[in-house]
Amino acid sequence: MEEFPGTTLPLPMPEVYGPCPEAPSAPGEGVMSVASLNSHGGEPLAVTEELLTEEREYYQEQRAALLQQHREKFALIKGRKLLGVYDSPDVAYLEGLKLVGNVPMLVIQVLPEQPIARFPALQLGLIRADIQA
Repeated sequence: MEEFPGTTLPLPMPEVYGPCPEAPSAPGEGVMSVASLNSHGGEPLAVTEELLTEEREYYQEQRAALLQQHREKFALIKGRKLLGVYDSPDVAYLEGLKLVGNVPMLVIQVLPEQPIARFPALQLGLIRADIQA
């Protein structure tokens, strides 16, 4: 754990938010969303379909322009505002902490098509399978 300036809680190192091709995504999206601790007691925010909807819509609207100038970079979006474009998701997340604080924000790699995550173990029910030798 590392203390970041302006925070009262120790936060995990940014590698936790690095790219993960197997990460689950919203329908039709290869989104790496960052859901932070809320300011009301430090409980994790529930990840729901509504979380980051405005940010995802804004990204879709701006996708063509972003592809022309920032292909394969990582966009940082809060609300309907592009806060910056960075070389890595770690840097984007840390800049997001500085700019808007420890709140939900969208970090997404600018790609022509977003990858689809597949989890065969989940689909086959093997995560909680009782395997005994």
